[in-house]
Amino acid sequence: MAEEQPSVASDLIYRLSRVKHFAIADDAPKASLDALVYVLIDMKATVEEKCNTMEEYIGLDANGMVNTPDDFIRNILSMEMGITREQFFSWLEKKDCDYGKWSYATTAFLLTGFPEIRDFLSVIIKSKKTNPITRSKAAEAQLYCAIQNDSKYLVNNPLPSDWSPEPKLKIKSRKLRVAFTSEKFATNYISSQTVYQDAIFSGLPDDVEVWLFSLKYSADQFTEPYRNRAHKFIDISGLSDLESRAVIKKANIDIVVDLFGATPEKYWRLFENSIRVSSFDVDCFIKDYYHYNLEEKNNFAEWKKAFTTLEPVPNQFFWPNLSPVVINPKAPSSSNNYITFGVFSRLLKIHPHNYDVWAKLMHEVPKSIIAFSFIQLQKQHQYIIEKEFKERGIRSNRISFFPRTDGPKHLTKYNSVDVVLDTFPVGSGFSALDALWMGVPIVGLIKETDTVINTKKAYAMLKKGNWATKNELEYIDTCKKIALDVDYRVGLRHRLRQEVIASDLVNGKKFSENMYAGLKKIALDNKNGKSLSKAPDNKNGKILSKALDNKNGKSLSKAPDNKNGKILSKAPDNKNGKSLSKAPDNKNGKSLSKAPDNKNGKSLSKAPDNKNGKSLSKAPDNKNGKSLRKKLLKFFE
Repeated sequence: MAEEQPSVASDLIYRLSRVKHFAIADDAPKASLDALVYVLIDMKATVEEKCNTMEEYIGLDANGMVNTPDDFIRNILSMEMGITREQFFSWLEKKDCDYGKWSYATTAFLLTGFPEIRDFLSVIIKSKKTNPITRSKAAEAQLYCAIQNDSKYLVNNPLPSDWSPEPKLKIKSRKLRVAFTSEKFATNYISSQTVYQDAIFSGLPDDVEVWLFSLKYSADQFTEPYRNRAHKFIDISGLSDLESRAVIKKANIDIVVDLFGATPEKYWRLFENSIRVSSFDVDCFIKDYYHYNLEEKNNFAEWKKAFTTLEPVPNQFFWPNLSPVVINPKAPSSSNNYITFGVFSRLLKIHPHNYDVWAKLMHEVPKSIIAFSFIQLQKQHQYIIEKEFKERGIRSNRISFFPRTDGPKHLTKYNSVDVVLDTFPVGSGFSALDALWMGVPIVGLIKETDTVINTKKAYAMLKKGNWATKNELEYIDTCKKIALDVDYRVGLRHRLRQEVIASDLVNGKKFSENMYAGLKKIALDNKNGKSLSKAPDNKNGKILSKALDNKNGKSLSKAPDNKNGKILSKAPDNKNGKSLSKAPDNKNGKSLSKAPDNKNGKSLSKAPDNKNGKSLSKAPDNKNGKSLRKKLLKFFE
């Protein structure tokens, strides 16, 4: 009788027994993988002991930051070996520590797609022991993966900000100087070679200079187009912060743009003398981190007004032109005899409710399978997905996973898909374009959230509003209807790509032109004193630029009173009707403008400004005591 081959389970038992014996006999080194596995399989070990051992194994770097968890940790938590993810994240929440030290680990958990990370982000956001940047980054991540977000909490409980307010530009005869920073000027990514170049150069007007500050060194062919087309290309990747600050200060940059959120905070802080602008739906929850946000007015959520100022521009959205991969002209279901639904959104966007709806759809379309593909897809992700479907009655033989591939090969996967299922409430990003580019319909469920949904914009531009469903029942019915209409799907494969090309979805030049128009408007408003008008007064929300109307020549002495809207210089004294600036003090004959304020002992004329504590009559930094109007008029002569 042939000897039976050991099964996976029997081999695992054998290996675990050796680990346990080794740990006891040889006293496994602390913070080793053997020590961790020994604790995980120990029935007497508490959750706290397991988590503490896991933290020791992950370790700290030279700066005291928790290291990025390796594949062993990600597999342990994915497969929930000896500990559940819920137990681990509950332990982490109870630590009540500076979660900035866990930034690398948090990023790794986000990329892995652990569902429990969504609730943990809320813990970070509300942690008083964690630095503002980490809390803001957590809030940004939350927008793109969670059903509920903490934007209102941060409006009511603002994060501390030490970011400089909008500066006064010193442009005289030269062109407007706009800077972009990124490490992608030196990398071979599609986003670098198409999106970035289109956004920066395709709509560049003659009266604007572009300065590029590269955060990664490279002298290869990928950097060449940027070096050739920019007014100045400066590599600061090898410089210290002090050296970089000196270079940037000397450059006299007027406006710096964080395109797609590609600038790390340490570099962004170096542009303290420039107007800081975000573009392409990039947010921050710290006031003055971005002075302005270039965005379509209808997409600018109300809560954003607490942190930045909208500069409305049309069409602040586009996708890159993709590889001309050949489209399969036939519907996959014709040869397969079953429908293939495809999901290309990353795991973190897939909420439990998505599994509920997709499982119901598959029950109603028994001859169907569902295929998954996303950049981070690994075995541990497959386990999480299969487990969710199994709990909903869908066997693993109806679930498939595409292998990880490069860009062009990734697009060929759509030739095997009949209908793409978009996630909700947070929809797809570039994967939505991939589907449309390959002639495959993508069905979405559009709900009101603060997050801008790219698929919703695409539907509007392509006039495919019937793919944007309003509820779960309509979502399922639309998917079924498209799946059963073979002729309709074949027709899409022949015409949809051309519709995309003819639309503004891939019109980088239009995006670029609108972006620069917005930047020039910001600079012009700053020159005319209108930029100050967008900063709320610290008492009544009235605009500071009304303190100086540069066109009508009104001086700061006529700034609106914070109580009754009358001008301070002429507001009647409550006793003798004389103007406040000239009313005699009842004791020493001094004017009321120098009389102590009844709240803070400071004179009315020196009431603290809401940003820098300087008097309105001397803003900004008026050393000679001249009115702001006179300074500006002299400056712009």
